[in-house]
Amino acid sequence: MELKVPFYASKEYEENPQVVMKTVLKYFLNKEFTISQLNKHTRREGFFVWTAQIASVLHELGLKIKFYSNLDLKSLLGGESSF
Repeated sequence: MELKVPFYASKEYEENPQVVMKTVLKYFLNKEFTISQLNKHTRREGFFVWTAQIASVLHELGLKIKFYSNLDLKSLLGGESSF
């Protein structure tokens, strides 16, 4: 079985998480987002975005996800209990 997963090139190292989000959103929801739009969704400041921010945004945009961590991330996830 061959999956047709879209590929998007990253222009800079720091935007890799947004590029992965863009791929996931296109493949699973058939929705297009720009890196700039995803930066706004994740509230990217400076260089990096935390994995918990990505999980939260993907959930907000309609994906059913599971996020596991041994850390207490409630403050990062806005109190979501569905992760």
